[in-house]
Amino acid sequence: EASAAGAGGEELGAKRAYKIKFQEGVALFNRKPKKGIEFLQKESMVGRSAEEIAVFLAKTQGLDKSLIGDYLGEREETCLKVMHAYVDAMEFTNMEFDEAIRAFLSGFRLPGEAQKIDRLMEKFAERYVKCNPQSFKSADVAYVLAYSVIMLNTDAHNPQVKKKMSKDGFLKNNRGINDGQDLPEEFMGALYDRIINNEIKMKDDLLGAGAQAGKDGANQARNIFNTILSLMGATKQQVSNEPSEEAIKHTLDFLHEKAKSSTAVTVTEADAVRPMMEVIWAPLLGALSVLFDEYVDARLIKLTLAGFAASCCLTALTGMTNLRDIFINSICNFTHLHSPATMKQKNALAFKYLLKVAEAVGDHVQDRWVDVLRCISRWELLQQIASGMPTDAVLFSPPERGGIKNIVEKAKRLIKDSDTTDVRSMDSLAMNEMSIKKVHIGGTASAFGRKEDSTSIQPEVVNSCDSHELNMVFLRSGKLDSEAIVAFVKALCSISLDELRDAKAPRVFSLTKIVEIAHYNMTRIRLVWGRIWAVLSEYFITVGCHSNLSVAMYAVDSLRQLAMKFLERDELANYTFQNDFLRPFVVVMRQSQAVEIRELIIRCLSQMVLARVNNVKSGWKSMFMVFTTAAGDKEPMIVRLAFDTIEKIVREHFNHITETETTTFTDCVNCLIAFTNNPHSLDVALNSIAFLRFCAMKLAEGAIGDVDELPEGLPSVPVVHPLRVVAIDNLTPSSSFMGPLPSPHAPKVEQGPPASPLADAPRDSSSGAASPSGRPAPGAGEANGVISPSGSARKAVLKFVDKDEHVYFWFPLLAGLSELTFDPRPEIRNSALEVLFDTLKYHGGTFADSFWKRIFDSVLLPIFDHVRAEVTDTTTFTSEKKRQQEDAWLYETCTKCLRHLVDVFVLFYSETRCLLPNLMELLKSFMGRSHQSLASVGVAAFERLCNTAGHVMDTAAWLEVMDFLSTVTAETAPNALDLVTPPSRQPSVLPQNGVVGPPAAAGASPEITPAALAPPQAGAPAPVQGGPGGGAPAPRTFTLREGVGARRLAKFRSHASVQLLLVQSCSEVYAKLQGVIPPIAVTHLLSALETMATHARGIDMDLSLRRRLAFQQAEDRVPEDRVIADPPLLRLETEAAHAYLSVLLHILTVLTAQAVGKEIAHACQATSRLVQLALSVLQRYVLGVVGPVSPEEMANTQAMVINRSPTLHRSPTMASGSTSSGGGRAPTASPGNGLASLWGVGRRNTEAPRTYDTSRSVAVGRSSHGFPVLMATPAVEYASFSGLVSTALKALTYAMDDPTFKATLPELFPLLTRLIQAEYAPPEVHKALSDLFTLRVGPLVGAPATLPAGEVGQAESVAELSSLLKTPSMKR
Repeated sequence: EASAAGAGGEELGAKRAYKIKFQEGVALFNRKPKKGIEFLQKESMVGRSAEEIAVFLAKTQGLDKSLIGDYLGEREETCLKVMHAYVDAMEFTNMEFDEAIRAFLSGFRLPGEAQKIDRLMEKFAERYVKCNPQSFKSADVAYVLAYSVIMLNTDAHNPQVKKKMSKDGFLKNNRGINDGQDLPEEFMGALYDRIINNEIKMKDDLLGAGAQAGKDGANQARNIFNTILSLMGATKQQVSNEPSEEAIKHTLDFLHEKAKSSTAVTVTEADAVRPMMEVIWAPLLGALSVLFDEYVDARLIKLTLAGFAASCCLTALTGMTNLRDIFINSICNFTHLHSPATMKQKNALAFKYLLKVAEAVGDHVQDRWVDVLRCISRWELLQQIASGMPTDAVLFSPPERGGIKNIVEKAKRLIKDSDTTDVRSMDSLAMNEMSIKKVHIGGTASAFGRKEDSTSIQPEVVNSCDSHELNMVFLRSGKLDSEAIVAFVKALCSISLDELRDAKAPRVFSLTKIVEIAHYNMTRIRLVWGRIWAVLSEYFITVGCHSNLSVAMYAVDSLRQLAMKFLERDELANYTFQNDFLRPFVVVMRQSQAVEIRELIIRCLSQMVLARVNNVKSGWKSMFMVFTTAAGDKEPMIVRLAFDTIEKIVREHFNHITETETTTFTDCVNCLIAFTNNPHSLDVALNSIAFLRFCAMKLAEGAIGDVDELPEGLPSVPVVHPLRVVAIDNLTPSSSFMGPLPSPHAPKVEQGPPASPLADAPRDSSSGAASPSGRPAPGAGEANGVISPSGSARKAVLKFVDKDEHVYFWFPLLAGLSELTFDPRPEIRNSALEVLFDTLKYHGGTFADSFWKRIFDSVLLPIFDHVRAEVTDTTTFTSEKKRQQEDAWLYETCTKCLRHLVDVFVLFYSETRCLLPNLMELLKSFMGRSHQSLASVGVAAFERLCNTAGHVMDTAAWLEVMDFLSTVTAETAPNALDLVTPPSRQPSVLPQNGVVGPPAAAGASPEITPAALAPPQAGAPAPVQGGPGGGAPAPRTFTLREGVGARRLAKFRSHASVQLLLVQSCSEVYAKLQGVIPPIAVTHLLSALETMATHARGIDMDLSLRRRLAFQQAEDRVPEDRVIADPPLLRLETEAAHAYLSVLLHILTVLTAQAVGKEIAHACQATSRLVQLALSVLQRYVLGVVGPVSPEEMANTQAMVINRSPTLHRSPTMASGSTSSGGGRAPTASPGNGLASLWGVGRRNTEAPRTYDTSRSVAVGRSSHGFPVLMATPAVEYASFSGLVSTALKALTYAMDDPTFKATLPELFPLLTRLIQAEYAPPEVHKALSDLFTLRVGPLVGAPATLPAGEVGQAESVAELSSLLKTPSMKR
């Protein structure tokens, strides 16, 4: 126990010793803060890091808060670091502004020195905006408002301030501080009320301070108020020039008391001096002026000038501005600088006293600085002329004839003349400076000569005041107070603009001094320097655009020097002063017409970047604005020079761009996009696009800074999908960001049909998505590895959603690339497309569903706006050639873009599923085009979409796709009736008598049926040319050769080719996805094929319509390459029927062996469809049989064929379509592709003839021009159906069950008997017919079902058909 008690006593003693040492350090801090901290650090009681010292200052009790403020406001590096750590440790989040100031000032008292206050308030504003980023536009706003709040607090709660600031006055003082806008009045009013009702106390908390401490605190508060009032540039209290009654009474009392005795009394109050000056100023001025004018005695002149100087100082210090101006103007006039020829020694002395006055009361000269500085400028000009050296007018004069050589010779001559000391040499120099004196002095041409005055100015007069005395005015400008320095700068800028007014004789004296005083005063606090620069900025903009090139270059170079010096100062986050400082470069770059100036600005900024890149913060914004302007310059050299700098910035200093402000990333992107649009250098444009790819990578990585907080629930370590790097919401496989995992049994996706313009794109073997430039798509599989810019998994993956912050960063980049797809240069278009979609593929996993929707609506779909634009019938066809050129130009771009768009949609299907209707609408706009190539692009993209996304689409998605197919099938149905029907808005025909005839009666046929188009009877003579009466032909307003008719013809051809491609696409989609498509989707697909086949059959069987179309084309002399062959839709009819039949046969013979096949067959009623199709094909084929058949039977057969299918009835929707116009190549189809070849049908080339071949056609009449009207012969027409008929007969023989065959036989047998009579039927049809009779009809009537020797049996035939169905494409 004794040992324990001893140990406890030692510990207690150690603690007591520690406390005594610590208190000793605190006491030392309260005397000398730096010494106190050093002592405590030496005793290991305070750490040496800035953060530890900051904690000591914030947490330790007993420290003098005034000394804490002094220490934190010091400029030394250690103190600055401690101050930054001290403020950064404070949390101002969600605090009201005045509450934050109270918390900020709770631990220390503001020092009295302006520089220290500025540093503290600057850091406070930066911290507050960082904690509350939505509070103000920038930290500059919080910085100025903080000063206003402290000034309001002192004004409201200091008893020595009699006139309090009102709320209106507070609002007025803070107008325009929010980057040129006002802060909300409600916010400012509430802030004012809180300050008025609750004082921000800054009293010392030291115990025992007493009343004296309170008095000192009040004095310090008053000093702080005066300091801030000066910094804010507030208008000082105006002093009335009229003496107050109290002042007059006080003065009289004083005079009465003085008269009683001879005792001298010193008065320091201005109120006592002002009345005296009001009484004596006029006689004093008159007496001193007379003495100066009439006498030359040096002693008397000095006393006189001393009196003037004292009067100037007295009136300035007492605030008597009017009297001050009078006395200062008097001294300026006594210098005689307005008339140099009359100058004497006493005038030079007056100039010296003027300089003394400016030095003594510079803080109170205010707007009279203009007079003082004008005198200094004129005096310097006289010294320059007297020295004999070339003046500014010589050095900066515009180039004369002879160029630079003439200027150099002129300067040499002036220097040589200056070697003589004779007064006459001064005269000659004065004559050479005639124009200078007229502009800058206002004197006559002989100011130094003897032509008008016998007395000339002596050199000793000019030299009596050396240049050092002149420069002292500028050197001491750093000691002027905040208000005075601003007035000084304004006056100097005004004088400089006067000197530069004459472009032929400029002077740069004041311009040089402006650079000097800017350098001297650059260390002033930000608030004051900001007011100075607001004046200098406008000045440099004006001079930088000066018409004299030499002057403008001198100004820009001076601005560069100041900028280099200014960039040495560190700038905290969220401030914009660097940006404001560099703004003159931006304005001059935009406004200057001189290429030399623009080049100089680019070189200046390049030098700044190379020398001060670590210090550039908000200045990046102005720099990028300069480079963006340079990107659009008309001089290629400027563009190249600027891009070289941008290239170096992006390559080597990208991390500095967004180090302080992430928003500069957007400025960089906009700058690069501007370079891509430059018309001078293709290399620059392509490199800019490459840098945009780099910027996108940095943005997706999060390397540009904190664009936003990560969403709630996002895992800190992202799960890496084997196909792509994405952010996920959770770890479940069904997450929208996991994406579809490729099944090992999923069918591979091969290339589409050769007719597809998208078919040649390289496909990824696992995802089916194409990659640009033939490279594997991002995340093509585990073999390709994980796509990550850094080569490894990133620390965190951002999640971008549809909100302003994320849109702000991504959309300038993506939209800029999107707009580049319209660039007329193919290299730029292709490169922009590649980078755009590479960016989406590599980084699309970080986009949420809503963000993808914004991208589709605002970035991707606008690329196709030109394609989706409709052209109505009323549009003239005069711009057809230009439109075709544009369509041809768009064809390549749209092809690639649609391919990439489909691949992106499939790659991120889970995120983009909601955009399927938008994509379908886009494809429909392509398919409705009258330009066949563009329409085929849409069909190929549709097929690509189905083939690549089919494995991940659910039933609802398949229904959307099939509904889209049905809609497109109806809207693109070729309408042949439009080709022989004029538009409804037919203009009235003007007869020969000039009377406009009435419109056609309601119900009258709008068709054009001249005599030449009347169907001729058999054996009738050829129609007579001309009208019904044999006269001139009637005026025609509708022709297929041009205008509306030509556009309808193009639309018919385009729609026919689109439907052909749709038939092939349906066949391919079914072949590749037969095991994936749900039954209801198969039903829709069959219905679409049936609709296309029956619509084409209906038009081809309308002999009247075909005849009228043939006559219309012959009458209009349609060019051969645009003629529609007869029958118009023969190929579509046979292709659609082949595909329809092949799918049905596959379902009934192959899929029915599986459970899903039976479900599909039942859902789509495959057997019923097969029966109806076979009957329709046979009825169509036997129409060509010539035999004892009545017309009624033929008509009934036609009607039965047309109405065979319930979907065959023609509706207005089926006959309607887009009215777009265009032209191009027709799509081609390969007979070996798709399901049409599954039955081994030997297709013949059914391409409609493009020339009038009489061996394949028969003349049915002549046009009014004598041209024959040709139609296809029955042999040619029905030969196209041979393969289809053979397949249909085989289907009836081998694929139909007995009950169905028996039920169909009554309707089938008459067709079979007529088929026997078809002489145009080839042997394969007769062979299939023979097998049908032998195997199916014969057994029904008792005949044996035997085939001739060598023929295969039924079982073998079915097996053969089944093997034929299992083609390579179907085996998948």
